[in-house]
Amino acid sequence: MNKNNYTYFVFLLSLVLGIFSASYAQEESMDQNLQNLRLNGFFRTRGWYMDTETKMGDFTSDGEKTATYSDLFFRNRLELKVLPGLFINYTFDIFNIFGEEAAALGNNDVTMKTRSVFFVVNLGEKSQLSAGLQPFSVSGGYILARDGAGIKYEHKFLNGKIAPYLYWIKAYDNSREENLEGYGKNNYSDDDIYIAGTKIHYLPNLNGEFYMIYERDMDNSLTYNPDAPGSRKTGNLCWLGTHNQWIQGNWNLQWGGIYNWGILSTNDERPNPRRVVSAAQYEASIGHQFRHTLISFVSEGATGDASDEFGIDSFQQIKASHGFSNIFINDSGGIAYRASGESPWYGLYGFGIKADFILSFALKGELRLESRFLHFQSTHSFNTSHIMGEEWDFRAEYVFYKKLAVYLESGLFFPMKAFHGVSGCSDKSATMEIMLGTTIRY
Repeated sequence: MNKNNYTYFVFLLSLVLGIFSASYAQEESMDQNLQNLRLNGFFRTRGWYMDTETKMGDFTSDGEKTATYSDLFFRNRLELKVLPGLFINYTFDIFNIFGEEAAALGNNDVTMKTRSVFFVVNLGEKSQLSAGLQPFSVSGGYILARDGAGIKYEHKFLNGKIAPYLYWIKAYDNSREENLEGYGKNNYSDDDIYIAGTKIHYLPNLNGEFYMIYERDMDNSLTYNPDAPGSRKTGNLCWLGTHNQWIQGNWNLQWGGIYNWGILSTNDERPNPRRVVSAAQYEASIGHQFRHTLISFVSEGATGDASDEFGIDSFQQIKASHGFSNIFINDSGGIAYRASGESPWYGLYGFGIKADFILSFALKGELRLESRFLHFQSTHSFNTSHIMGEEWDFRAEYVFYKKLAVYLESGLFFPMKAFHGVSGCSDKSATMEIMLGTTIRY
């Protein structure tokens, strides 16, 4: 072999070995990333049937009396461990309604939406910091339960018996305008939310949470729109709340309250669109366990005027997501008088009895039954009555291996005089909702 051939052979061998080494290193890196990746989520599909002649939000605004539809929802959560104590989280949803354009025959334009993208740093075993587009929720979801851009910090003291937390959320910011020199300020239209609270483990059977929320909404472009009166609000609002649970033997007691105050401005036709708000909300329940069944007496409500969302004593919220029943106060889909994203209780209160039944089977199966009989009233009289209506709910669910669930859910709401006075609907027929669904978790 001459010198040139030898040099060529060494070069070719080095190139092959280099490619092999790079491929092996890349494969090792991919394997390492896969080992550090955790994936979980669920797939859900539901079929709905709803029937009503009573005006219920926007459902009957166009004269529609009956509706049937099916939907699908696929949530995926990814967590990548970059370093010990450093994680990146990503959540995206795929969802659609059967028969709509994106899910039509021959069309694969299914809706996909990013829910959250954020990083988490564990500062030792007791502290955690996260930043980015992430879930924010205050106990019960009465005020806030939404994803948003912001920062969280949580710390645990006394082996987790006291766990304070701080949140900052940038809810809305439209205060920049682009010019030739970059970005400049215009009218400082922004919305900041600050939350400080703590979870407390008083005793082995007594837990509680205290928090304070301050929202500084400075949308100076707010003006009255006659086509959409009262559709927006600004101001400086505060909430001071507590929620507690005590379990003693077969008894379960829950109670809580929130005080809401501050300055509120709206873009409606009021002579004085700016007002001082002072309102309150409460929750209470007491239950007793009888072997497989838990019987509870429940009640919730808030001050205010059911016909005036922005009244001086109407309880305000930011982005609420709270459910008390399947129709009247509901955040789980289907028909609702007060739905997810709205303040669920202002000017209303409800009470009733709830029964939960759970029976486990030998083949990793579990049957869950739930029934509620509820009565709703308003804090103001409408049509010489305070009674808004009564509702009966039922849910049956079978869970197999904690992965597959099949369930049936139904609700029946009977409107009364006060409801007719608020909604402007005189029909007295009941509103019915039936849903059949399946959920697969992984």
